[in-house]
Amino acid sequence: AHQHPARGRWPGQPRLFDENRNDCRRELTDRGVEAAMKIGIVSDVHGQPEALRRTLEDMPSVDLVLCAGDVISEYRFCAETVEILRRAQVQCIQGNHETGFFGGGNADYLRKCQREFGPEGLDFLASAPLSLELEAAGAKVLMVHASPWEPFNEYIYAQSPQLARFAHDGG
Repeated sequence: AHQHPARGRWPGQPRLFDENRNDCRRELTDRGVEAAMKIGIVSDVHGQPEALRRTLEDMPSVDLVLCAGDVISEYRFCAETVEILRRAQVQCIQGNHETGFFGGGNADYLRKCQREFGPEGLDFLASAPLSLELEAAGAKVLMVHASPWEPFNEYIYAQSPQLARFAHDGG
């Protein structure tokens, strides 16, 4: 597998060793960081099984993998991509492509897929929620594909006035 160059620390990452390589893990235990959880997130796979496979192979060891939607393309269902996620026990939510696919945006194509593919893959995505809330190591996590507010398919960009709502609403 492709090896990534050494990555720097991310903001808030606990230090295991100080600058002199002295063990700092005791401090972590004292602060309760031993309950930390590593979460991997994939999104917008759009029916690309090889890219998904490489991403999961290159992902460092994590406790949980989440998918923030758009596993498929609205007009191109990929059973292989869905099966990779199912076997890896990835928790998925629906993105705009799944809501369009299952919401009647192209009913003829959905019927065709229901004839061609087993129900497991279709049910896996059809039963996925629009959002996922969980608690990890004492932190609340809300995963949505676009917006946590209606309209749910609205994208929130860095310059968006909607961004301030996260501070007020808590997401």
